[in-house]
Amino acid sequence: MGGRAIAAAGGSGGALRFVAIGDSLTEGKGDVHPDGTPRGFADLLAASLRQVHPRAVYANLARPSVRAAEVLGDQVPHAVDSRPDLVTAVAGVNDVIALRFPAAAVAVRLDEIIGGLRAGAPDATIVTATLPDLGHLSWVAARWRSRLERLNAATGAAAARHGALVVDLWNAAPLTREELALDRVHPSPLGHLRIARAFARTLDLPAPAPAYLSTAPRLAQLQRVYRTAVVAPRFVAKRMARRALIAGQPPKRPDLAEI
Repeated sequence: MGGRAIAAAGGSGGALRFVAIGDSLTEGKGDVHPDGTPRGFADLLAASLRQVHPRAVYANLARPSVRAAEVLGDQVPHAVDSRPDLVTAVAGVNDVIALRFPAAAVAVRLDEIIGGLRAGAPDATIVTATLPDLGHLSWVAARWRSRLERLNAATGAAAARHGALVVDLWNAAPLTREELALDRVHPSPLGHLRIARAFARTLDLPAPAPAYLSTAPRLAQLQRVYRTAVVAPRFVAKRMARRALIAGQPPKRPDLAEI
């Protein structure tokens, strides 16, 4: 595997530049490094990239709770200014779970995100993804299914218009309970690993194989109690205070740095 899908701009004497943009999925919510900071699929993908491009540098501009318009306004300009060779851009799920979902407007924002990246970094490899259906694991997610279908259709259409690659998580095998975090919204470490491997396949990169993951079964009953008593109320509270949460949370990894 040699990362053949990635534009070669970083291979002409300079370090290959990878920038990830998006929301808490790209930030790594549901998976953490030993120091407690988010890890997630983008960090795992960056590690795979480094195996092929040892001098690669990586920035992650993701912020929790942001919607597509905020990714467009705050992150796309920064990503373009970084002169990326590779960009991952996944957005829209916070629009899906909002009280109101203006599907047409969100589709326009997604097109502007991918189109803005393409215009500002014409030689970059841009990768986006459809989002998986979690309706079989959560009755709340089942209520969002039709919205998610429209978001995924808009994502695919934007990618086709602007020459971006699409990681199809919607039509992949359904996520298992082991691959979903306690909040029943974000992936668990195993879920992030699956997503990272899907991105790696699309980019012809080595499959991430972290040794820290365990596939031991969960203590399902205790987790249900914890989810009901702690995680669900906290998730609702964060929804109510979304703007304050965004304002208080800087980008995960705002500057390009060695992986």
